Order: sequence, then structure tokens, then C-alpha cells
Amino acid sequence: MLKNPPDLICYRSPDLRPPLDWVDNKWVPLQKQQKEVVTRNKKKQEGNPSKSLLADKECDGVEGAVGKMTVEDSATVGVESVGESTGAAMNDDMPCKDQNLRIVEDSQVMQFIQAMDVFQSIPQEPHFRPLAECEEVCREGLALGHMMTFVNVTKKISTLQASDPRIDFDSLLKCLSELELHGFNVEAVRSRLLELQSMKDSQEQLKTKSKNIKSEIIEQTHERTKVKAELDEVMKDLKLLEDKKKEVEEKKARLLSINNENESEIVNLKSGIGSLFEEIKKVNNEFKSVAGSPWKK
Repeated sequence: MLKNPPDLICYRSPDLRPPLDWVDNKWVPLQKQQKEVVTRNKKKQEGNPSKSLLADKECDGVEGAVGKMTVEDSATVGVESVGESTGAAMNDDMPCKDQNLRIVEDSQVMQFIQAMDVFQSIPQEPHFRPLAECEEVCREGLALGHMMTFVNVTKKISTLQASDPRIDFDSLLKCLSELELHGFNVEAVRSRLLELQSMKDSQEQLKTKSKNIKSEIIEQTHERTKVKAELDEVMKDLKLLEDKKKEVEEKKARLLSINNENESEIVNLKSGIGSLFEEIKKVNNEFKSVAGSPWKK
């Protein structure tokens, strides 16, 4: 309600926008409410014509023309005549619940947007109260923009891929928070987005774990290659040693055989020398015998 309202208010016909009602998932003019308001106003005019709201006849039917209206001293009738029609629509579960906002919800663009599948699946009743701080001429466009933002956000969420960057998820969450400030019901949409984000985080954790395992496999493979190379060197040295051992063993066997043969030969030689000693002794005795025998004539 205005404090110290002026006696006259100038207005243009485009500023007077019809009140709306939400019927069958779309906005329609409140024709019934308008008739009731006109009837009440007519009765008040008959009882006290000097304090009624009078529109200048010269402005009728002329788009953009300036009209004049007289406001009651208490501004009560002004609230009833102007506020009853618009206020009834504003307070009747409409998206624009702030009476300071005047957004044409029955525009063809708005009807087209509200007919989209997403608004049939997730009905919305945004109040757009933050737009009260914007210039009135900008409000409708901004409201339509937020409606399309809701459409685009839901579409983007439906086409998200687990490989999409995390910044896309964060951006969508910020958009939902902004829409929520304007009265959009984003609980179901946010819940799905958070669920997808959680699944993405789980997948990224699994990918990180898989990457770490692959790195460990590569490291272990490299270590195994190094160990295998060293083992091959050791086996090579061992083979050389085995070959050397075999050669040594063969040499040992040969030497043992020669040694055995030598020992046998020594035994045989020792046995032969004993016989020779006997022969030498025998010859020596015979020599002595002959040498000491008497001389024969």
C-alpha cells in the first residue's frame, strides 16, 4: 500500500496486464474474477462516485496512450480495484507471487515453454522474486530466460557422460541454486545430478586405482626384467662352472688312471728287480767261486 498516494496516477495501456490463473497446466485470464471485480466496483461507484477509480475515455483502444485515474484518499479502493484483480492472480498459487512483479505469464513464448515435456514431468511454480530488483521492462525476458535455463539444465543432465569434466557438474549445480532462488523446485533434478556426480566420483576413483595398479605392474615388470637379466648371467656363469667342473673331473679321472697305471708298473718293476738281485747274487757267487778255484794244469 502506498504512503501518501498522489491524487492522479498516469499509466499506459500496455502497463495494464490481465490477471492469470493456472488451469490445466497453463495460464488463462481470470475472466470470472474480472467480472466479479467490475460488479463490486460498479456498486461502489453508485454509492460513492466521487471516490471511484475513473479511467479517461480518451485513452480507450489507443495503444500506448496515457490515461488518468483518481485514487481514493485512503488508497483502499485503489488497492481493491488495481490490487484485487492483479493481487488475486498473484496470490493464487502463481509462479509470480510477489505483487511487485508484473510478468506476462500468458505470452505465447511462455505458453510454448510451459508446454515442454520437462514442465509436464516436473511442474514448476517459480515466484521470480529476485527479479523485483530489475527494471520492469527486463523482467519478462529474464523470467523466460530462467525458464529456458531450467529446460537446458535438465536436458544437459540427461545427456551427461561419465567422462565429462567435473566443472560441468559444478556449473549445473550452480545453475540449480540460482533457479532455486527464483522459486523453481529443483530437488529431483539436483538429486539426480548429485547421484550422477557420485557415480562419476566412484568411477574416477576406480580409474585412479586401476591406473595405480597398471603403474605398479609396469614397475614390477621392469624389476622382473632386470632380475631375469641378472639370473641369466648367473646361469651362464653356472654353466661355465659346470663345464669347467666336467673338464676338471675328466682330467681327474685321466690322471687317476695314469696314476694307477704307474703304481702297477712300479709294483711290476719292484717285482722284477727282486729277481734281478737274485740273479746278480748268483752270478757274484759263481764269480767268486771261479776266481777262487785252484789253477788247473
